[in-house]
Amino acid sequence: TIDDVRFIFRIGIPLPQTETPGSPRIVLIRHGIYDPNLFTIYDVIKVSTMATDILIREDDNFTVAGQVGILDLAGVTYRHFMQYSPSFIKKMSMVSSEGSPIRHKGFHYINNPNGFEHIFNVFKTVMDESKQTTVS
Repeated sequence: TIDDVRFIFRIGIPLPQTETPGSPRIVLIRHGIYDPNLFTIYDVIKVSTMATDILIREDDNFTVAGQVGILDLAGVTYRHFMQYSPSFIKKMSMVSSEGSPIRHKGFHYINNPNGFEHIFNVFKTVMDESKQTTVS
């Protein structure tokens, strides 16, 4: 429904200011705000793709300078992570590195739950080597 789409849109918020006019757009992503019993990661990706399409069309800074993602993992549960199969992670990594016009400049993870490093290491095994990041 339209209300579901509106709710999911709030998961990823492009911040209005950049450091300089030529700096990448900062996007705050808060996966912990959705209930994994009501929405799947596929729902989130579908709406995220819609939001990205809007940013590509409307935000020159996003298109030219790229984006830096800040993933706020506050409220993320084991149930959220269970929605990520290895094949899904591999497909999203391929789309991100080979099929997306977005210039990903980096991702920063905050409010990491206990054990996140172990889960992240599993994710890294299927991610493209050129897109691997470190947990900080």
